[in-house]
Amino acid sequence: MDENKLVSVVTATYNMGHYVREAVDSVLAQTYPHIEAVVVDDGSEDDTPEILAAYADDPRVTVIRQDNAGQTVAKNRGLAACRGRWVGFCDADNAWLPDKIATQLPPLEAENPPGVVYGDLQFMDGEGHDIPTPAVPRFSGRITGKLLTDNFVPFNTCLVPRAVIEEVGGFDESLSMAIDYDLWLRISTRYDFLHIPRVMARYRHWEGQMSH
Repeated sequence: MDENKLVSVVTATYNMGHYVREAVDSVLAQTYPHIEAVVVDDGSEDDTPEILAAYADDPRVTVIRQDNAGQTVAKNRGLAACRGRWVGFCDADNAWLPDKIATQLPPLEAENPPGVVYGDLQFMDGEGHDIPTPAVPRFSGRITGKLLTDNFVPFNTCLVPRAVIEEVGGFDESLSMAIDYDLWLRISTRYDFLHIPRVMARYRHWEGQMSH
């Protein structure tokens, strides 16, 4: 596989057996063909290992199992395994729309690419049904000042050159929450962000989620 065309997608999962298949399948269903899915099972104690075993014969999927260490360690472990030029993130309880990568890659392949390309979300409930999604102001360019007041960059919609994430050191493993916010703030001091105003991911609201 031509790694110069490859997009790596990191999914960190812990006890998400009821949702993780939908997340991984949404990555593999991208219209853009050059995909690898890196799934890090952070010590799940449910049926996650059995579900992920179904991908054993798919060369696009790499499954890494580790003792439970938290989402920052799991995501960094996934990043270390990525081979692609670009990286995205699809959390185990969320899902991507099929044309997400195909929509985001053109500006990243331009002569002066942004550091992050991101889009909008559609909320869904625990059963996968669409629910009302509030409109959120989002911005492009050097967004550090605006970002300091609110994290308006949805994690699961982002596509980032792997070199940019490596340059800022990946996720801060001293944090347990707001790890994407911290990453975006650090990147924003060095690079432009580009918002494409279309839905690119479905974000699940359910009682067991960490952000809830």
